[in-house]
Amino acid sequence: MEMHCVPRDQVLRAFEEAGGEVLREEPNRQAGEGWEGMHVAVRRR
Repeated sequence: MEMHCVPRDQVLRAFEEAGGEVLREEPNRQAGEGWEGMHVAVRRR
C-alpha cells in the first residue's frame, strides 16, 4: 500500500476548507513503529 505523510494541521485545515467539521480524532499505529497516524471523523457543515 502506498502511503503519504501529511502534517496533522494540514489535514485538518483541508477538511475545514472543504466545509467539514472535525468531530473526533483518534491516534493509531497502523503505519508501524516510528509513525504517528490518526483516524478522523468529519461531517459536512
